[in-house]
Amino acid sequence: VLSSCPKIGSHFMFKLKLDMLLSLFLKVAFAVLSLLTISFLSGAMLKNEFGAYSYYFSIYSLCLIPFTVGFSRFNVRFLASIDSNLRTSEAVSIFKAEVKILAVMILFSLCVFLLLLSFLSFSEVLIIFLIVIPFVAVKNVIVSLYRGMGRTFYGNFDGLFAFPLLFLAVLYLSHEFLNIELTASYNVLVFFTLSIVMTLIFYVSKLFQFKLNNNCSVFKLDKKVLTSIALFTLIGALDVLNTHLDITILGSLSTVSEVAEYKVSSTLKSVVLLPMQSFMLFIPFLFSKYYANTNLVILQKNIHYLVILNVVACACFLVVYVFWGGQIIHLLFSDEYLQVKNIAMILIVSVFVSSLFGPSIELLIASGHEKLVFKLVFGIMFITTVGNLSITAKYGALGVAIMSA
Repeated sequence: VLSSCPKIGSHFMFKLKLDMLLSLFLKVAFAVLSLLTISFLSGAMLKNEFGAYSYYFSIYSLCLIPFTVGFSRFNVRFLASIDSNLRTSEAVSIFKAEVKILAVMILFSLCVFLLLLSFLSFSEVLIIFLIVIPFVAVKNVIVSLYRGMGRTFYGNFDGLFAFPLLFLAVLYLSHEFLNIELTASYNVLVFFTLSIVMTLIFYVSKLFQFKLNNNCSVFKLDKKVLTSIALFTLIGALDVLNTHLDITILGSLSTVSEVAEYKVSSTLKSVVLLPMQSFMLFIPFLFSKYYANTNLVILQKNIHYLVILNVVACACFLVVYVFWGGQIIHLLFSDEYLQVKNIAMILIVSVFVSSLFGPSIELLIASGHEKLVFKLVFGIMFITTVGNLSITAKYGALGVAIMSA
């Protein structure tokens, strides 16, 4: 279709390039802000407090899964599949329907929480994190609708740039100028406040951006929609579980001090992962340009170049860390975390080995093999989780790093 309509095809490719570059900017910005935040918090907070905050944040992230990932993926996929002139109007109906679903889910979760309250002890930090979930869930619906309408930058701006920047700025000003001691409780209060403020801002913007028209059919909430949201939740849950489940297990079976050490190690791993994640943003662009036109040789050649660049970048990071790992940890964090050098080394080596195999998962998804990817990732995660539960109590952060590698 694109090849038969040069003007449409050219406009589509230009928009795809622009979205790709904007996504790359946000991806890099988020990685830098995350590194700066962890670097600052690990130095400004006591080790146990930093570990406790990281542990409760991971639990919060896991609890957030059913309220966010399925809705966001469904919204993007559904709105992208309909006429662009109808998207803003459909977004109104989708928002109203999904808020109703969220309300039922939150009420059910609240009842479960109240039943467990007398049997389990909940930290005040975790309780505040749980309270913020409804606000974050509503904001997630709104920003995902923006992404579905093609406003990629605006839909990702809050989560990848604005919120992390504001969070770091408030904590930095509190500690450096107001002389406030940073604790897990204070951090989560800042997180809670910013979440509510950003939710209100996006809710107000929605009132001006999402408008019904007379020509649009009202979005119907039926069994098919609920099934789709549930399926997307399962698929999206794997990404979140892979990121936060290891820290949750470590915090439950070991000490918060071990959590702090592993958090620092995984942050260094994220830096090494950045080239791979950045290069992977080019995969949809390459598939849109060459796969549909059956230019498979050119597609393969371009992906080959990306793999080489990624391997070289990861190798450079690995060499730098082998020779100057201690200095890097001292510069970014503090001498208190020098013992994590070997833990981080295991994670960084695993990234380098992974880079040798190229973007296997991304290529399978782009070529329509989502079910195979789900089975593979689920199997790997299951093995990793069982391994973590088996060795974490004895080996702590080192054991989690070995299994996660």
